[in-house]
Amino acid sequence: MINESLQIDNLLNQNYQALHKAATSLSITDEVWETVISPFIPYLVTHANPMLNVMREDDGTGNTVDWFDATEGGTPGTWVTDLQSPTIDDSTYTARSVPFKTLITSGKITRRAQKASLTFTNLMLQEVTNKTLSWRNQWEKELIQGTVSSTKPAGIYTLFPSSQTILNSEIATGATLDQGKLNKMIHKAKAGGYYPNVMLMSDSVLEDLEAIVLSLRRQVLQEIEVPGGVIVNTYRKIPIYDSTNVLNTMTFDGASTTALTAGTASEVYAFSTETLRTVYAQRPFLFMCAQTTSQHRIFEIASDGAHALYNYLTVGRLAGVATS
Repeated sequence: MINESLQIDNLLNQNYQALHKAATSLSITDEVWETVISPFIPYLVTHANPMLNVMREDDGTGNTVDWFDATEGGTPGTWVTDLQSPTIDDSTYTARSVPFKTLITSGKITRRAQKASLTFTNLMLQEVTNKTLSWRNQWEKELIQGTVSSTKPAGIYTLFPSSQTILNSEIATGATLDQGKLNKMIHKAKAGGYYPNVMLMSDSVLEDLEAIVLSLRRQVLQEIEVPGGVIVNTYRKIPIYDSTNVLNTMTFDGASTTALTAGTASEVYAFSTETLRTVYAQRPFLFMCAQTTSQHRIFEIASDGAHALYNYLTVGRLAGVATS
């Protein structure tokens, strides 16, 4: 966290040295922060975060993201004679709608900070950087764990249907990662015509997978560089993203995951970012708040967005993976 914050702060300093030279702690205006720094916020959100960097982002309008789940008709193509007509087999469509939700964080810098070794402008940039990273972690958390509420959007845990779930075990609390079941989960995610380009798991499950592969002396894990310049492992050529937001404390009853806490199980997900996307009504931005005194500045970083699953047949879930 600290090293990443410093990297971003250094990058900001390199790009805005002219701003630093021209501005003093008393003359820099709110308009400068909003017009010069705010456009850089979306980059800070994805910087050095492979999970958010790889997610496809769309721009939305209105209050909701709307789409249809299609179920194709079950009659295959049929060979016919010249005079025969094909069987009409309509697909069915189910309307889906996810409301946009607002995620916001706030920071405050006092001018008394000028007495420290760093200038007010430098401290302001550092505070903006740290608050952006805090905002980013909450956004990723809801992307993975999100259950619909009055304030939070649905995430992978909610959006991925039970019909796309493979059970790693039918024993309550789960069992050690089964590589064969993992492969079945990947095949499940391929049913919709898109090969998954993301596999998501907890760090401890990734360690179990590495141990299995090592014991079998199979070279199925390889390293690649993904967008953002981060090196990750791959399994069957699918990049693996491990995150602390994939919990090891899920409760598993032998048939499904019943809760995110109070248990010792985890889940693994595979999906295509062509169909699981982040949709923004308002992308992350910096807003300078009104102030009652010139001795401090208050800012907010916020966005309005949601996550949409446009084709549920392109995702897979492996449930009941026991963790220690």
